[in-house]
Amino acid sequence: MADEATTQETPIVPGVFAKAYCESISYFVDVPGGVFRVDGFLSAVKDTMGKEVPVSYFLCSSKNEATDYYLDVAWRNEEGKLSLRIGVEGTHRPPDANEKEPFAEDFFQWLSQFFVGNEPLTASVNADFSYPRAVREVRVMLLPLPLKTEIGPKKVAAELDGLSLSLISKPEGIYKLWITQQPNALKVHLVGERAVDFKTFDLERDLSALSDTLDGVLEEARR
Repeated sequence: MADEATTQETPIVPGVFAKAYCESISYFVDVPGGVFRVDGFLSAVKDTMGKEVPVSYFLCSSKNEATDYYLDVAWRNEEGKLSLRIGVEGTHRPPDANEKEPFAEDFFQWLSQFFVGNEPLTASVNADFSYPRAVREVRVMLLPLPLKTEIGPKKVAAELDGLSLSLISKPEGIYKLWITQQPNALKVHLVGERAVDFKTFDLERDLSALSDTLDGVLEEARR
């Protein structure tokens, strides 16, 4: 009688967005003249997209199947001043048939070649996080959201399911949070300003820093 074969399932390793419970993050950067080779950037975009400039956006798909994000890049070039918006969506997007680099995993390294000098730039950051209800919660006066209440002179029944917070100390550059408790998830939208050095930028490290900061604001869910 043959021995029964033992099979081992390969564990699923969460991607960088899944590990941080992040849904999306966007960086908005105004690049001063003289620190970015705009012509070189536009020429590289033309080669990548196969389109004549002006074109003001492109997508960077996920090169690897395990990558759980892709990029949506847009810009505006006025009077030698470039405004960049780098949106990173926390979901896998397979490459198009004829898609060329840069892919999502290599975009920031690819972009770094067009910067002159090593001074970091200030980026406005918007990010959305979604925590399963069993992982994180937020409490008001020791009570978990949502809270039943009544508002107005007619005592209209309402439910307090969210908070708007200004963070005075601006940890990791975060100065504003909107927190909403939904039936199955705690949603967090953050706004901040962060110094970004595109020559050494690491997306996973940046997400980890923001996620760790939120861990200091949100509570572990009580079972």
